Amino acid sequence: MTALAIIIPYYKLSWFEDTLTALANQTNTNFNVYVGDDASPEDPSAIIRSFSDRLNITYVRFDTNLGGTSLVKQWERCIALKQDEPWMTILGDDDYYSPNVVGCFYEQMEVFETKSHVVRFATQTKYIEDKTITTAFTHPVWETALDSYYRKFKGKTRSSLSEYFFKSSVYLKHGFTAYPLAWHSDDRAWLDFSAGLPIYTINDATIVIAVSKQSLTGKQGNRHDKFMAQQLFLKSLIIKKSYDLDRVKRFDFLRAFEAVSKTLGAFRVKEQFFVGWQFFIHFGWLSLMKFIKRLVMN
Repeated sequence: MTALAIIIPYYKLSWFEDTLTALANQTNTNFNVYVGDDASPEDPSAIIRSFSDRLNITYVRFDTNLGGTSLVKQWERCIALKQDEPWMTILGDDDYYSPNVVGCFYEQMEVFETKSHVVRFATQTKYIEDKTITTAFTHPVWETALDSYYRKFKGKTRSSLSEYFFKSSVYLKHGFTAYPLAWHSDDRAWLDFSAGLPIYTINDATIVIAVSKQSLTGKQGNRHDKFMAQQLFLKSLIIKKSYDLDRVKRFDFLRAFEAVSKTLGAFRVKEQFFVGWQFFIHFGWLSLMKFIKRLVMN
């Protein structure tokens, strides 16, 4: 049985062949690949044909570009190409796997399949222009999605879409939340998809995340949209997960929401009341008064 669908939302040709080469070089090739071409000006069909005898690839070119307006909608229509594989992953068209990623996934499936909905791998970040690559980022083998995001929030780790495998059933139940630029859409997904179960980490295999001036992560523009996404994500996290957080995390997320709202120039009465109420119900009158003082000083 093929348990895994590898879904590639395609747009850039530059390192796409490396991505497919790494898939073809897997020690276990029991997976299906689905490539959804986002009306790219760079035709990948010749490269895809060259792998037809080594990979089971389904390639569809879409007539319209969606990634320019909604990355999440592009992910969704690419996911719709898959069959009934119970696990899936979304792989960037410039990211790639170490040879043992899929092999480790199957070898350890008995450990995690009934205990987790989300699996992640160790990662390295490859900076294309600098021609440098980091040492591997590893994680606790079992970790709650909240603790995982908090480590990222505090700058103690990194996280991106390509390094996660997740059950199709949890995707169908929750879907991705469409924040601007899909910024934090993956962070929100792991909180939703984990559904109270811990994330399981495979540190014995590595997924390499490419960062270049062409990639969204590497671009310096769109700061307003990224801040807007952060504001929306943090508000949702505070509302949905507040009572799962300890006092330190709750306080840090509230202050971050307050700060990004001020940066956006969008700290309106509605948001001020929301933050003030959260400080009051979780931390009492003193925290509320300190918050009001910060408002007056601003």
